[in-house]
Amino acid sequence: MKYTFKLFCEFIGEAMQIKKLLLILFFIPFLVFSQDLNDLKQNVDFKVLSEMSDKEVNDYWLQAQERGYTLDQIKLLARAQGVSESDLIEFEKRIKKTEKLDTQFEDNDLTKTQNELTSIFGLKTEEENEKEAGESYSFTNLGIFGSDFFNNQNINTSPQINIATPESYELGPGDELAISIWGAAENEYTSKISREGYLKIERIGPVFLSGLTIMQAKSKLTERLSKIYSGLNSNFNKVFIDVSLLNSRSIIVNITGNIKAAGTYTLSSLISPLNAIYAAGGPSDNGSYRDIKIIRGGKEIHSIDLYDYFVKGSLKSFSLRDQDVILIPSYKKRVFLSGEFKTNGIFEILENESISDLLLYNGGIATFGAKSEIYIERIDGLNKIIKTVSNKDFKKFLLNDGDIIEARRVGDEIKNSVSVEGAVMTPGQYELLKNPDIKSLVKSAGGLKESALKERAYLIREIDGFEQEAQTINLLASLNSTKLYKLRNNDKLIIPSLEELKSKRVVSISGEINEPDDYPFFDGMTAVDLILMAKGINEKGSYDDITVYRSTYDESQLNPVETIAITLNEGYVNLNSQQNIELSANDLVVVRSKLGYQPKEFVTVSGLVKKPGDYALKSNKYSIFDLIKDFNGFLPDAQLNGVKLKRVSELNEITELVDEIEEGVVLDDNIEIGLNIDLILKSEGRLDQYNLTLKAGDQIIVPKSDNSVEVTGAVQKASAMSFEKGLTVRNAINAAGGFGINAKKNRVYVVYQNGNIKSTKSFLLFKNYPKLLPGSKVYVPEKDESVNKTSVGEIVGYTTSLVSIIALIKSL
Repeated sequence: MKYTFKLFCEFIGEAMQIKKLLLILFFIPFLVFSQDLNDLKQNVDFKVLSEMSDKEVNDYWLQAQERGYTLDQIKLLARAQGVSESDLIEFEKRIKKTEKLDTQFEDNDLTKTQNELTSIFGLKTEEENEKEAGESYSFTNLGIFGSDFFNNQNINTSPQINIATPESYELGPGDELAISIWGAAENEYTSKISREGYLKIERIGPVFLSGLTIMQAKSKLTERLSKIYSGLNSNFNKVFIDVSLLNSRSIIVNITGNIKAAGTYTLSSLISPLNAIYAAGGPSDNGSYRDIKIIRGGKEIHSIDLYDYFVKGSLKSFSLRDQDVILIPSYKKRVFLSGEFKTNGIFEILENESISDLLLYNGGIATFGAKSEIYIERIDGLNKIIKTVSNKDFKKFLLNDGDIIEARRVGDEIKNSVSVEGAVMTPGQYELLKNPDIKSLVKSAGGLKESALKERAYLIREIDGFEQEAQTINLLASLNSTKLYKLRNNDKLIIPSLEELKSKRVVSISGEINEPDDYPFFDGMTAVDLILMAKGINEKGSYDDITVYRSTYDESQLNPVETIAITLNEGYVNLNSQQNIELSANDLVVVRSKLGYQPKEFVTVSGLVKKPGDYALKSNKYSIFDLIKDFNGFLPDAQLNGVKLKRVSELNEITELVDEIEEGVVLDDNIEIGLNIDLILKSEGRLDQYNLTLKAGDQIIVPKSDNSVEVTGAVQKASAMSFEKGLTVRNAINAAGGFGINAKKNRVYVVYQNGNIKSTKSFLLFKNYPKLLPGSKVYVPEKDESVNKTSVGEIVGYTTSLVSIIALIKSL
């Protein structure tokens, strides 16, 4: 018993140890999950998920799935970072979109495998079937003839009641009539037809008018009213009558069958069947356009062939009545037109209609279509056959359902044609029968041009339908009839031009000339002629220093260029001057600048000086001190320590020197240089490091006195203050509330009024801030944010989790 109790205690102890071990193993995943979750936080900023591309979202989602996280866990993490619910919904949609694309790729792979298996057994794959179907039935993309009318959104189905009422309009209950009497007697009646079909008129009683046309109703009313107005039926005391529709009734029409929007419609009684069909969207894809039925009281009373309207513009007038039914049956026969027809598409045909009828509907064969015959692909049992129909059989050849009719384009090959090109008056194509030889062809082309090479030409001849042979022609002998050259179909005669055969000859001129360029060379051309072509020498050019460079064509190539110096002291006046040499082809004429010529260059002075404005650079060493003497010094309120020089930077030269400029680096168009005017004046310009040499376009800016100091950047509040002697950078920052939390204290810099910048110098723990001057600006930069820095909240979270786990383990 004692031994058994001991064993029991040992078993309990081991069980407690196992329990502790299991608890530790249970909490390890939470620690790992917390660490991985923090990794996800570092890798992804949920606040910019909307800016991530679909690929980045997909990569992030795959990474999270590999670590075993669900979408709900990621959304929980995002909410903790302050992401809005709308952003979370959008993020979830984008993840599902990427999953859908992956599923599509899987489906595509499955289809590809199925197609490969199908091909193994000799069957056609789905892709091949679709390809064949597309090739055989591409004509089904044609539009149905007449469907465009019902797709036109600009048609108004409402009838116009302000126009004269058609005499064929049938009256019915609800129509309101206006009856006008004039002549020997005058009166006006307005009344509405009752449900029973009667129109009530004073003194003559009800008149039944329902079902009558306006013309019939007028005749009946004339007869009844003649009892009151005798002048209606006699020429004595003549009275006239007019009946018009004042307000039409509404009728209910049922439109059914193969219609796009079948249903019951409440319409005006003036509406035509065509407008009613339009209101219902027109026939559907299988609906008939040529056998539309109007059913009244269960019987067909009228039929409509819309082709009469589409082709001829005629449509038999018919008035709809209440409870009429418009039935659009399915088509019976359709044919498909493609190729060189004036109107391609799907056409509906009736029994016993021929090709001639079809050509009437589609407008016939187009201008460049072959009109002698057409080609029909026809269903013959389980197969198809091709029929060729000549134009003489168009009237008697009847069409079948499913016929595919093609009109082919006439060929591009021209028969009975010869052509001539080159130096003739009228080049082009000519009839072979009227121009059987070269002499007659040249004569038909208006003869040779003056520039034509009259001794020879060449002929390009076709063999087997394409150009393969060239023949040399003795053109002079042919034109003199001493040699006859017979032409064949599509022969091409080419007569060269001496102008084209002659190489292009030019002379060039450069230097101080108004329009330097290459100019055409002419025999006898002189140097002055070329200068005149180039619009003369400019003001910088010298008549005394002109050089002509000429090719020597030296076979030894030791002296390939000859140099000829000429002087045109007399200008362009002396035509016989020995210096005005005759030029040769490809000569180069260079006009030099006048000796000592230099264009005037200027600098600009603005601000508080005695004589602001533009000043010429008097010498190549014209300096700041020279300029100060020229504008007679500064005004009393000028801020001398704020004077700066603004110079245009030569960006083109910089970009040529630097092969690659780092992306994001922006080069300024201007550079600013701070000037130390006090040292320049004290040294009287002898200190070159301060007394800069000026360049053309420089601007000297002299500001007025400014006794303020500005503090901006990472301070508690940006501010400005008055400058006073002894004011330091630290005093100015303290006046702005001191440094901000993210201030980079060892990088404080000062921008002076003249544009100079000085930064803080540090040595060990000591900082030497720049000296302040009136008009200075103190800037405190911010520290860079650390990407991987752990926040206080995260540290607290880690600590709390770790303490909780330790407490649980100790309590076991």
